[in-house]
Amino acid sequence: MYLFTSMDEIDEEILDILREDARTSYIDIGEKVGLSEGAIRNRVKKLKESGKIKRFTIETSAKTEGLVIIRAEPAKTKKAAEKIKEHSEKVYELSGEWDIVAWIHSSDINELNQKVDKIRDISGVSNTSTLIKLKEH
Repeated sequence: MYLFTSMDEIDEEILDILREDARTSYIDIGEKVGLSEGAIRNRVKKLKESGKIKRFTIETSAKTEGLVIIRAEPAKTKKAAEKIKEHSEKVYELSGEWDIVAWIHSSDINELNQKVDKIRDISGVSNTSTLIKLKEH
């Protein structure tokens, strides 16, 4: 039985797939992440019970949002941007002083920090600065 303690990379992948298309079947999700339909069904159930999935239009319980602006080594910018997509909802390459920006949703500041730490560990990332959204007007 799958006990939900905290989200792992597979849970993040499942959420990304469902954000893209909330009607994706558990079989299709399982094929994409390498798990059985039953395992996906259990994970989605736990994500719903934990509040990570609020409802099935797929609205995640992101209470903390941030922009991470990133400097990358010139020869590694494209590869770094591709890896950053594993930890971010949206990733853009930039011109100017910074090379990449990543938009991150998380349930709290600790989860945001964990995602930023994962981005900092990516080969080619040389510097980051994080801007946290305080409130919407």
